[in-house]
Amino acid sequence: MTRRLTLGVVGAGAVTVVLTAVLSLMLGSSAKTERTPGDSLAAFDATVTAGIPACGSSIGTGVAFDGTSLILSCWGSNVLERVRAAAPHDNIGAVTISGLPFGDDIQALAWDGGRSKLWTCNGHGHVVLVDVTGAAVDGSQAPIAVAGCTDGLAYDGSDDTLWASPDVASTIYHYNLAGVLLASFPLSGKLGSCGNSGIAVGGPNMYLANDGCSQIFQTDKTFASSTLFATFDRRLEDLECDGITFAGSGVGAIWSNDAYDRILNAWEIPAGLCEFGGGAAIPGRMTGGGSVTASTLADRVTHGFELHCTKTDLPNSLEVNWGGNRFHMESLTSAACSDDPSIAPAPPAVARSPQTRPNPRRKPRPTW
Repeated sequence: MTRRLTLGVVGAGAVTVVLTAVLSLMLGSSAKTERTPGDSLAAFDATVTAGIPACGSSIGTGVAFDGTSLILSCWGSNVLERVRAAAPHDNIGAVTISGLPFGDDIQALAWDGGRSKLWTCNGHGHVVLVDVTGAAVDGSQAPIAVAGCTDGLAYDGSDDTLWASPDVASTIYHYNLAGVLLASFPLSGKLGSCGNSGIAVGGPNMYLANDGCSQIFQTDKTFASSTLFATFDRRLEDLECDGITFAGSGVGAIWSNDAYDRILNAWEIPAGLCEFGGGAAIPGRMTGGGSVTASTLADRVTHGFELHCTKTDLPNSLEVNWGGNRFHMESLTSAACSDDPSIAPAPPAVARSPQTRPNPRRKPRPTW
């Protein structure tokens, strides 16, 4: 399938939008908005924006992000609802999953960016890999028996492992994909006065929500200590990293949901700390160039780029020229690629899309 490149935002005409925004910043026509980790980036009720039905069981603890849509689950159901993460948060369509080995019952969710598949808590005691595109369980991966799996599940792309926790848990568990328990970590004294609910991993740190206390704590993967990341005005169940949707603003996000409604929240986090799909490194690169027009400038704007899905793969370059001025990206601080199965234009084919380059360190070099 042919894929598209997106720099900072997702959607048709994205390159034009981003280049125009960059030029506006250079010319001093945009004021910088000071933001703080934990600020609200988005909050919406999917029953209103997308017509997503309430859970028949009245409980739904799962949320995942596949690069475009937020995927929601319900206890006692094998139906996954999907709503676009970016405004207007419309309905992308439900998927009914066949072949769940432990009943039609899905709890917490975690997207695997390397496999483009979904890890699911099935029946509160097993983790099952699901092919959302095929609407079925992935038979190549055996179910993984865990100590509990209700509102805490995360895929860790740094070592191809899973983190899971039971409901309101006092312990978090780390498994490899063969189902071997690698470690367990007591959480007493590390999450305030409430037990663990959601888990998010997309980089060197972990982010843990405490059910009922509306807080998210940050810790490294040894759990030697923890720090309060932010306190919120919502209950927090499952969590999911998103380094794509708000990349145009130079920030990442942690999505959360409550168990008893379809209200979804995106909380700000510095770019690069909570990457899409578990922070899995996806091979591939995007190259291109050409020209666009900017409504506020009389001159044509030309650009060229070579950008890799992994920031340490070199070279990474982005250049924009307009009206005798030059803009060159000096370094790339984070990168994420995703494979959107809904994009399938005519050949020739390339490997991945969209590609997001949030928050590059840029140094404009105007030559007035």
